[in-house]
Amino acid sequence: MPIDDLTALGQKMREARKNKELTQQELSDLSHVSVKQIANIEKGKMNPSYLILRALAKVLHISLDTLINPDISLEDEGVNQMKMLYSSCPPEMRDTLLHHTQETVKELTEFLSFKKKSISIQVGIAISFTVVALFAMGAFGITMYHLFTDRMEAMMSENAVQLLDQTATNLESYLKNMRRISDTMYYSVIKDKDLASEDMVQEMNLLYDANKENLVSIACYTSNGNLVEAVPVAGEKEDVDVTEQEWFREAVGKMENFHFSTPHVQNLFDDANYRYHWVISLSRAVELTKGGDSELGVLLVDMNYSSIEQLLEKANTGINEEYVYLMDGNGEIIYHPKQKLIYAGLYEENNEEIAAWDDGSHKEDLWSENRLDAGDGEDRQLYRMEDCQCDSKQYL
Repeated sequence: MPIDDLTALGQKMREARKNKELTQQELSDLSHVSVKQIANIEKGKMNPSYLILRALAKVLHISLDTLINPDISLEDEGVNQMKMLYSSCPPEMRDTLLHHTQETVKELTEFLSFKKKSISIQVGIAISFTVVALFAMGAFGITMYHLFTDRMEAMMSENAVQLLDQTATNLESYLKNMRRISDTMYYSVIKDKDLASEDMVQEMNLLYDANKENLVSIACYTSNGNLVEAVPVAGEKEDVDVTEQEWFREAVGKMENFHFSTPHVQNLFDDANYRYHWVISLSRAVELTKGGDSELGVLLVDMNYSSIEQLLEKANTGINEEYVYLMDGNGEIIYHPKQKLIYAGLYEENNEEIAAWDDGSHKEDLWSENRLDAGDGEDRQLYRMEDCQCDSKQYL
């Protein structure tokens, strides 16, 4: 036997002896092999005979294959152990040993089968709980998402209403002041004058000077479009027929109301500095007195558009994408923060459709191929200005 095999044999012999808790002397007494031979075998210095190995293996209850073959597998070693156990049993007891062994194997098989089923049940229960938990978490997440979304929309709507109410209050205050100027001009000046013998220049100048930050001009016309008085002007432009202008027709057609025009360039009077003013015209029908006779006239107050623009720009200074714009009852835009883009055809609003909406909150998805901002949905608020009154509308 090669030296390496003898060394491996000696190691297995020593391990088997120590597992039996035997000394070399005790093993010698039981196997009738000398202590010296046992010591030499364990040191790998002796190549033992078959009879010696058989005697030692019998006492140590290991197979000869286990001792001789160092590379034997654990499974083969177990089989050899079972063979040794069967061989070492007295012949009359071998059937009993075999029967008990078979019963033990059967019980172990049933136990392992039950254990596997128990593990399968546990795994199934765990999977079921996991699925239920994931479903519950998903349902909870979806519910919380909808609650959060609804809450955010409610907060946005509430903030928009507050912004719109404040803007409407400021705008209404400004327009009331403009109507007050018109009322003052009519009831305190025009009604007290007989234009056949008196003029209104001094009173009109005083009224204009007191409000010139918000005004471009004040003028009074007859029903035929003839200028009665105007301040502050250098002269009336030639070839201007005021009877064809919208603000004049509206005033004559609906005499009991105030009328607001859409923004336009004031083209009635020459400007000494050659400036062009953007204005919103406030017009109304008035009663003129000449030589004791009454006739229809039109009072025009041209408001400086920049005043309204500055007022509404204050509402559009937020960091979000919300904005406020102003239009009349027909959907004509009076102010819009993106007005230049709208005029250039690069941005659009469905303002004509919105003009027909009822008061309240509305959510609108607006898509335009020419839209410059990202996204196809926007939150929007609208302040709608009607003749003689200003009604706030909010659209989300």
